[in-house]
Amino acid sequence: MAITGLVHTSFTVADLDASLTFWTGPLGFELVDRRPWGSRELGQVVGVPGLLMDIAILKGHGYEVELIACPRDASAPLDVAPQKPGASHMAFFCDDIAETERELLAAGATRQGEAAWLTDDPDQPAWAVYLRDPNGIILELIETSD
Repeated sequence: MAITGLVHTSFTVADLDASLTFWTGPLGFELVDRRPWGSRELGQVVGVPGLLMDIAILKGHGYEVELIACPRDASAPLDVAPQKPGASHMAFFCDDIAETERELLAAGATRQGEAAWLTDDPDQPAWAVYLRDPNGIILELIETSD
């Protein structure tokens, strides 16, 4: 057995339209497909019988992201703190962390933390900050000294 590649990262969101505006705007992804999806087999794979979803496929920065909304699920979104097991984030390099942070905040992101100069890795010191997108997905911005 061998893993042969990485396909995508997927996030379930409460408001797909708001996420698409954010991810295709300041984050620079391109929407390549959006459609409703639901089948007996999908429910079988995911382990949620009868699952229906609205799915959007985005490509950008050499990577694919899947955003999923499940219209039948009215439960509250998870509020997972970054230090909790199961929490995840997506990290992006940027050339000006202060300007990128301002642009994302203006587009609907919220602060998770404050920018700081990290020297934990002496071979790669960098500025970094955690933000949350409009659906609470944690985004890390990284500006290296190179």
